[in-house]
Amino acid sequence: MKPIIVTTGIALLIISLYSLTNCVPATIIAGATSASSSKRSKQMWTADLRKTNLEREKSGLKPLDWCEEAYKFKISWALKDKDCRYKLKKQGKIK
Repeated sequence: MKPIIVTTGIALLIISLYSLTNCVPATIIAGATSASSSKRSKQMWTADLRKTNLEREKSGLKPLDWCEEAYKFKISWALKDKDCRYKLKKQGKIK
């Protein structure tokens, strides 16, 4: 009976190691996909804001500020921009 237990244990170990090594590339790919997706999202959002501002200007309205809108939509985008971060600090929105 011992050989069956040992064989089963080794088989489980091999399966576990195989699963772990196959998950690592998948995790890396998922992270890379997420980062590129976030970049695309930011580009699309910025393009939409530009379109909105063109429409606002045609209507005689003041354009929306990218920094203010980015802060409302996704704060991390606003905080990554040095000028925007300074502006938000000056306004007291961040420390």
